[in-house]
Amino acid sequence: MLDYWVRFYRQYNCEVEQVVIFLKPTTSEAVFIDRFTATKTAHRHRVIRIWEEEPTTLLSIPSLLPLAVLTQTDVPAALLQQVAAQVNIIEPSSLW
Repeated sequence: MLDYWVRFYRQYNCEVEQVVIFLKPTTSEAVFIDRFTATKTAHRHRVIRIWEEEPTTLLSIPSLLPLAVLTQTDVPAALLQQVAAQVNIIEPSSLW
């Protein structure tokens, strides 16, 4: 992540916010790592574990609907139906 940040910053000289999105639950400890540290260097990035997120925000943004089915829910089938209903009302011109 630090390498990408440095390359981007060098090329565009602007603020960079890095986000790693994990899509599926896992027992890997990597999903809890949000920084790199070595000697006198420290770099942080944001980590999103999509299965822990509430679906509300993703349901309100058409381009994020495919990810909404991966969010936290007790009733996956109902969430899938809700996403399908949202997809069905999208106007083709609103996607561009």
